[in-house]
Amino acid sequence: MIEMEKKDELQRKYIEMKMIEQQILNVQNHLKIMEQQMGELIVTIEGLEDFSSVKDGSEILLPLSSGIFTKAVLKKESKLLINVGADVVVEKDAEGTADLLRKQLEELKEAQEDLVNQLQQIVNYASNLEQEIGKLAEELK
Repeated sequence: MIEMEKKDELQRKYIEMKMIEQQILNVQNHLKIMEQQMGELIVTIEGLEDFSSVKDGSEILLPLSSGIFTKAVLKKESKLLINVGADVVVEKDAEGTADLLRKQLEELKEAQEDLVNQLQQIVNYASNLEQEIGKLAEELK
């Protein structure tokens, strides 16, 4: 390979490496979001389990907004209202709701595993590309 071709190849691989680095950051950010979602699901599941032991007529704190609460008296119903999307609400009992959330949590865990595997493949590819870039740079000295 002549020197000009090596420089072009080095530049192409460098650009590819920058794109891969951005892809790695995107996957890492996606994994962080998934971790947050899983944490929220776990807290909600625990809250539903605690809700089962709360008695009708208990005084509770009702959230009005982020960090803003009011005191309220609980009129405990056997069914919870769940927003399933597109402004559609369905009724489920606390255990059925917890089961639904556990299923969502498992699906998130599986998606997370797939994403971690994908990230590992990208990192391995980036490592190989970095070695190729180093070799080409060394040849051009």
